[in-house]
Amino acid sequence: KKKKKKNLSKMDTIKELMTTYDIPYLFSKCLSFGLIGASLLYKVEQIKNLYASKDAKGVSLMSYIIECFGFAVQIAYNVRHAYAFSTYGETINIIVQNLIIVAQIFYYSKRMMGMGVFFATFITFFVYLMELLGNIECPLSLLSLFQTLTVPLFAAAKLPQIYTLYSEGEVGQLAFSTVFLAVAGTAARVFTTLKEVDDMKVLSGFLVGFLLNTIILCQFIYLRFLKTPKKKVD
Repeated sequence: KKKKKKNLSKMDTIKELMTTYDIPYLFSKCLSFGLIGASLLYKVEQIKNLYASKDAKGVSLMSYIIECFGFAVQIAYNVRHAYAFSTYGETINIIVQNLIIVAQIFYYSKRMMGMGVFFATFITFFVYLMELLGNIECPLSLLSLFQTLTVPLFAAAKLPQIYTLYSEGEVGQLAFSTVFLAVAGTAARVFTTLKEVDDMKVLSGFLVGFLLNTIILCQFIYLRFLKTPKKKVD
């Protein structure tokens, strides 16, 4: 009897904790800060691969360029809506790493003019977004429109990478950790957005990203580990 009472008291304690504290919400917060920390290393392997090989084969330049503009809009939208930093903080780390990768691809392919045009355009666009944030009279509907456009924008960012892997038939310098973390990160963000941000525009972007990142991961696994190499004909 004493043991039964003890078990019941434990169950009561657990129920009390569940009702007093929103455990899924607390888990979501921990997961969010974990993502921000992990994002510091998100594309480091990709940067190292490009630096070591001095070659960008298998890596889509267009994907990274489009992502840079999409992430810039995402940051502005989240800041303007005063969403918690934990729900989008990793975007800042990712956009910095993306800019490094874009610069590497331009540099190793000896397209310095293209690099200059890209950075001039991106800086101008980013400054424009910051001016919108500083303008109190700027309607939220304008940033909402930009955020809505990031959904097809992020889809467009992934499609060149999917096509590059399909057409080249090899992963080249594409880093497995970058591809895997993209899937894990977007999956985690779907969960944290559902718990912390009541915004379908933000959620739909992560859902599309998760789907397309999963396709890229499947391509990578097939090309690196499952595809049988073609035999050379003498």
